[in-house]
Amino acid sequence: MSADDQIALAEDYLRHGQDEQAKWQYVRILSEHDRHPKALLGLGKIALGQGYRQAARSALLRLLEHDPNHEEALTLIGYLHLQDHELELAHQAFSSALSHQPDLFMALQGMAQTLTLLGKTQEVQSVLGRAGQCGDAIRHWPHRGTGFAPKVILLLSLHQGNVPTQHFIHDRLFELMAIHVESWPLDWPLPEADVVFNAIGDAELCSDALQRCIQIVDSIHGAVLNHPRNVLQTSRLLINRLAETIPDMIVPRLQSIENSIIEHRDQLQYPFLIRALGYHGGTFFERVDSLEQLKTVIESFPPLPLYQIELMPSRDQDGYYRKYRVLWIDGCMYPIHLAISTNWKVHYVHARMHESESCRQEEARFLGQMEQVLGRRAFCALQTLFQSLNLDYVGADFTLSPEGQVLLFECNPTMLIAVPPQDSIWDYRRESFQRAIDACHRLMGLNSRV
Repeated sequence: MSADDQIALAEDYLRHGQDEQAKWQYVRILSEHDRHPKALLGLGKIALGQGYRQAARSALLRLLEHDPNHEEALTLIGYLHLQDHELELAHQAFSSALSHQPDLFMALQGMAQTLTLLGKTQEVQSVLGRAGQCGDAIRHWPHRGTGFAPKVILLLSLHQGNVPTQHFIHDRLFELMAIHVESWPLDWPLPEADVVFNAIGDAELCSDALQRCIQIVDSIHGAVLNHPRNVLQTSRLLINRLAETIPDMIVPRLQSIENSIIEHRDQLQYPFLIRALGYHGGTFFERVDSLEQLKTVIESFPPLPLYQIELMPSRDQDGYYRKYRVLWIDGCMYPIHLAISTNWKVHYVHARMHESESCRQEEARFLGQMEQVLGRRAFCALQTLFQSLNLDYVGADFTLSPEGQVLLFECNPTMLIAVPPQDSIWDYRRESFQRAIDACHRLMGLNSRV
């Protein structure tokens, strides 16, 4: 069988949702033609879709060694750099892709997200304007599987700030239509669908998009999951006000300030945290212990409104910081992860989880016995918070006080259900991951596990 015939067979597998068969077909092709561009691209895309980012990166970089100007490979590598917060590398990859194809929508969107994280707000608007003119207001992915497939509309923003849905809404289970609301004419009706899911999740960064989304969905008669009106109530200030009314929930004092805060230095009480509006994942989020440090931080931040956040004692008696993540999906709570770190800015990928078996054992207890680990007070406080938001998909990051109360860090719909890595040390995470994914599938209209 020729290489072209083998590629055709792999593509036929993909059309029918048989990604594993397609993957091994690409591997067979590469065993004979180690730089075959279609096989490398196909293998990279499958690995990326399955959450195997290192394998995806390896295949795409091999393709770029052979063809440095391959626009799709450059764009996908750009997104991998972006997800790993390698912003300069992401900027280079997207710039290269756009130099060859200036109207490549996915590269423009990735560039806008990268520039946002780099704090280059003026350039962001220019790039988003170009993306909005690409004619990609709606993108359609036919169902590639077998059996019943709900037709799902995803409402998205061109900005960073969408719910990361890639692991539970995909074309192997659903027929998908993705609509970017900034490009959708307000007088156009939405296409017919079984489910409409508003995936615009950042109430601060995407407030304009959410307002526009409200106008779009108000014209339909069916239910809208994660209604944009309710998502708008998840800004940090509004979440804090709500949390202050909930028994057994503690929130740090929070105030929105301009970056002229230095002019009011006599009113400042150190230490405190400072964060740029609309950013997550530790980006533009720093602890400030002195006026000199504040000046340095302000100079490195984008010219955006800031939050000054009270620094609350969150380190446990054993010297570690803990951050729990729980998602509320379709009316139930699901444990997602527990990160344990020596750094106050706790993020799972930089925590001690890989190096410490005892930390993994503690996380396993949380994933398997969430209510017992959290305790009744914290569990009920979280349940009250989620019920008050009236959202179908939303998450919270928090720790526990010595008295068993919730010390809330943040609560919004943009939280990721991350695929556990392939290494067997993470096997304990797979069952809880699948439970959360199954809940998302039921929310989207699938009645059984697929």
